[in-house]
Amino acid sequence: MSTTPDHLRDGVAAARHRRANVITALLRQTDEALRLAETVLYPWLDLAIRLWLAQLFWVSGILKLADWDNALRLATYEYPVAWLDPVTAATLGIAIEVICPVLLALGLATGWR
Repeated sequence: MSTTPDHLRDGVAAARHRRANVITALLRQTDEALRLAETVLYPWLDLAIRLWLAQLFWVSGILKLADWDNALRLATYEYPVAWLDPVTAATLGIAIEVICPVLLALGLATGWR
């Protein structure tokens, strides 16, 4: 037999019920916010990241294209590929760094969900 008066027991139960309602409401709001972010924010975030990466590669490719001697030096000494001629490596590097950013910015070949 409990020595706690009924009115105190009822008050504790009511407080627990209110706390559960608050937590449920917070979880519901969090779920709605995440759903909204998933449908509205994430595509814009994906686009911003793709454009940022595309810009980095594009600038690198254009700089190598503008200074062919530096591109050859990089392919020969900085980033040598044992099984690839430095001229071929520099040409492939420039081609990839100029073509792929366009595809990346447009969202082509970036993986479909």
